[in-house]
Amino acid sequence: MEQPRQQRRGRDREWTRLHPTLYKQGLGSTDDPSSAILLVHHLMGILKRRGDNRRASKSADAVHKVFDITLARCSSIPALDCKIGCAHCCSLFVSAAIPEVLLLAGTIRRGDDQEANALTARIIQSRRAADDLTIGDKVRKPVPCGLLRDNLCTAYSERPLGCRGHVSQSLDACLTNVADPAAPIPGSVPHGETARSCKLALFAALKAVGLPHRSYELNAALERALETKDAERRWLRGEDVFAGLPVDPTRNRQVEDILDRLIEDAST
Repeated sequence: MEQPRQQRRGRDREWTRLHPTLYKQGLGSTDDPSSAILLVHHLMGILKRRGDNRRASKSADAVHKVFDITLARCSSIPALDCKIGCAHCCSLFVSAAIPEVLLLAGTIRRGDDQEANALTARIIQSRRAADDLTIGDKVRKPVPCGLLRDNLCTAYSERPLGCRGHVSQSLDACLTNVADPAAPIPGSVPHGETARSCKLALFAALKAVGLPHRSYELNAALERALETKDAERRWLRGEDVFAGLPVDPTRNRQVEDILDRLIEDAST
């Protein structure tokens, strides 16, 4: 028993030593899962800092940085039509992990009080407008995200992975999709794959430390986080702050199996 324990400790030290490479190189190819496993280990380390009441937000910030660095180093990104002021996709159903929601809520709270109040009001309005809509309905009856102002995202640097990974090669295709939701929008494989890898790493880290690892509808979860005093601290202590809110329905056993493998690989 002693030797395996020593080996685990040595591997843990080696993983920790490699954490900074994530902020220099990002994630590698999807054919090589080692960097994704390293990211899980890094996020687990952040989430285990029991004395830090912002460790959930910090895990979201870390995974967002790794996403951005990965894309910045990618040489195979297609030409995109996404531009400042283009917000056609900002009316779709967006889900976010709770650490991402808490990161956004913290940023809003620390901003100007008048702007924070106006932003909170828009978030509530957006949530109410979408209350009775299914994901399919929201495609046919777009409800602008509460974070939008004049077609600009007011929290762009903290936007969740669901937004970061959703890009388009064709504005015309986006406009066609507004009229016909079945019309395809050519995206970017690197964006999509990187967002998925980062999401899985974050969910695996949350599951490994015993925290809820589901995605919730962004505006509903953000409203709850903003209206709940000490939401992050209470959530980290086990309170179900987001009970009853719409969850991303795509989670299945296959995803859970992937998370369990990532946790095992990051823990051995």
